[in-house]
Amino acid sequence: MIKKNFKIEKAPMSRLTAMRKMRKNQNVHTQINATRNIYKKRKVTFCPQSLKPFFSFPSCVRFYFLLSSVAFISKKYNSVKMVHKLILLRHGQSEWNSKNLFTGWVDVKLSAQGRKEAKRAGELLKDSGLKPDIVFTSLLSRAIQTANIALEEADFLYLPVVRSWRLNERHYGDLQGKNKAEVLEEVGPVQFKVWRRSYNTPPPPIARGNKFAQFDDARYAHLDPSVLPATESLQLVIERMLPFYQDVIAKELRENKTVLIAAHGNSLRGLVKYLEKISDDDIANLNIPTGIPLVFELDDDLKPIKKPYYLDPEAAAAGAAAVAAQGQKK
Repeated sequence: MIKKNFKIEKAPMSRLTAMRKMRKNQNVHTQINATRNIYKKRKVTFCPQSLKPFFSFPSCVRFYFLLSSVAFISKKYNSVKMVHKLILLRHGQSEWNSKNLFTGWVDVKLSAQGRKEAKRAGELLKDSGLKPDIVFTSLLSRAIQTANIALEEADFLYLPVVRSWRLNERHYGDLQGKNKAEVLEEVGPVQFKVWRRSYNTPPPPIARGNKFAQFDDARYAHLDPSVLPATESLQLVIERMLPFYQDVIAKELRENKTVLIAAHGNSLRGLVKYLEKISDDDIANLNIPTGIPLVFELDDDLKPIKKPYYLDPEAAAAGAAAVAAQGQKK
């Protein structure tokens, strides 16, 4: 009988064959190390002449080198993160800014100075090389005018624009329409600063019959009346603004679009507080000047990569100081 299951045992390797095999493996490793040294010591450009040393090596060495190169390039590529740009622009001086009045949700137009500031903002955008892909504004005329003038000056009038009440200025309640210097004199500097700059204390609410109230304003006819404020603190501004930023604006940023927001002092202060994680106490000292673009560079998680910067730092410092001094003049 012939057994079906049987194994053919290989003859033991001779000492000479074993030595040849060992030497061959050593040569491969030597050639691999030589290849590494060549490409470390000199830069090889992509041309036929420079490829001669490469093709002089055995195929196994060339294959190893190509795999290493692909892995290196892939690692470098994956380590590069996108920079998402967000541009904040506070509207130019309004007619009520020039009169030192609390404005809030009252719809007033830009002053002549404000139109100049908006035009200058457009010039700064154009000179910086920044090109927004989409623009967001509030429903208030001064922000809309600022965006339009700046976009026209920068040759960006064709850009899509989205408007939302959630980017409106803080509602100043019963203070709307009143002179800031007169209110300061009436209530004193401590209460004045609490109403104007504290994080969570709103001014007294505005009465429904007040001529500066917005309960019957056509701009907000599409909204549930229960969401219309009678007064707001900065905290309440952030609570109604932040969902719009997270759900709508952030979506555009994640699609690698450069976003321009033309809005107001307090809605932008609230956004800066959120992005830079400013404390409730320190936010009182943040003042945003009118008409000067503020640029944020954000990572893939939409967190700032570095400190935001104004396109005109000197003018921004002077403008912020002017905002801080409001209330001292009649």
